[in-house]
Amino acid sequence: MMQTIVLREVLESFRSFSATEAASPAPLAAALAVRRAIRQLSGKELLLKWPNDLYADGRKCCGILSELIRLSAGDWAIVTGIGINLTPQAYGSALAGTAVSLEEAGIAAGRCALIATIRRSFCEMIGTIVSQGGTLGSLQQEYTENLLWLGREVSLRDAAGQGPEGVLRGISPRGELLLETAEGLQSFLAGELSLRPRTEEKVFDP
Repeated sequence: MMQTIVLREVLESFRSFSATEAASPAPLAAALAVRRAIRQLSGKELLLKWPNDLYADGRKCCGILSELIRLSAGDWAIVTGIGINLTPQAYGSALAGTAVSLEEAGIAAGRCALIATIRRSFCEMIGTIVSQGGTLGSLQQEYTENLLWLGREVSLRDAAGQGPEGVLRGISPRGELLLETAEGLQSFLAGELSLRPRTEEKVFDP
């Protein structure tokens, strides 16, 4: 299932975000909206993989992309694309070990109800973010509490395969990832997050 939501007339609090900035609150809000919708319609709980994926049974079931786009002078829009695996046919056999569908995870949610509930929740969350001056506000705690690998040793890699390692502590009010590294608590705007094997995990004193 593919869903695109376009929010126009974005207020000034969002205009400082780059269209490619992974830590913009918009994709995080969309991920929370999907999670809330699934919980409301099926009673099932999904985990959030920063910044824009959702997991069921340890595998990815939803991905999100969001950009802030300037349409014309004084006219802006947040364009958010949401892709959800409803059935196993949504992904190829090559992804069978890392992807899962809602059907396989035992999550029953009608397509039309899911689309409507996600849109409503997302718009409500964007309203909360705008009222908080472009930060997540109360949504920060909700996101952190449902964060995949919270408290675990993770790696954050850029396109070149380089990046820090540390214990995942949560997200900042702007949606940045918070890692406890050997240098202390640090925040990061973007990167591909992965779990370090237990045999490689280290202990970082808080």
